[in-house]
Amino acid sequence: MDEIDRQLQLASDLIKFAKRQEVAELGAYIKEKFDPALKLYKLAQEDFNLKNAYVPAEKSKKEIFFKQLDDYVKSKEKKVRQGTIEVYNDMIGHLAACEKYRKEKITFASLDFQFYEDLVDFLTYDYKHPRRKKDIYGLKVNTIGKTIKQLRILIKDRVKRKIKRKFGRLILH
Repeated sequence: MDEIDRQLQLASDLIKFAKRQEVAELGAYIKEKFDPALKLYKLAQEDFNLKNAYVPAEKSKKEIFFKQLDDYVKSKEKKVRQGTIEVYNDMIGHLAACEKYRKEKITFASLDFQFYEDLVDFLTYDYKHPRRKKDIYGLKVNTIGKTIKQLRILIKDRVKRKIKRKFGRLILH
C-alpha cells in the first residue's frame, strides 16, 4: 500500500471513528485532527477517554489479490469450459507457490517486469510438483506459457473493470 492509499485509509478510519463518537462538526473535527502520523488509539484516549478506537481490520494485500483471482474465476464459471477453470486454478496454485517461495506477498502493484522474470524462473526451475512420490521440479514451457497468458488476461480484465490503477506495463502489452 503506498503512502497516498495509507493516508486515505487513515482518513476513512478517522471519519468512521468520529461518526461513532457522534462528533457534531464532523468536517471541522476531521480537518483539525487529521495528520499522516495520527494514531487513532491515542486520539481515542485523549479526546474521548477510550482505551482504544475501533479501526476496521485492514485487508492484507494477499487477500485482495487472491480475492480478485477468485472473483475472476467465479465470473468465468458459466462462460468457459471446465478445462479452462482448471487452468485458472492451476494459475492460482502457481502464483501461491511463487508467493510462498519468494516470501513476498503478490499485489497488483508488484506486477512488473521483475515479477514476470522471477515468476518464469520459479516456474521453470524451482516449482515443486505437488502430490508426487518423487520430487520433480520445474514445469514445461507450454504450462508456464499458459500460466503467464492467463495472468495477463486476468490483469487486463481487472484493468477494464478499474479494480486497481497501478499495474506493471510489460505484462499488459
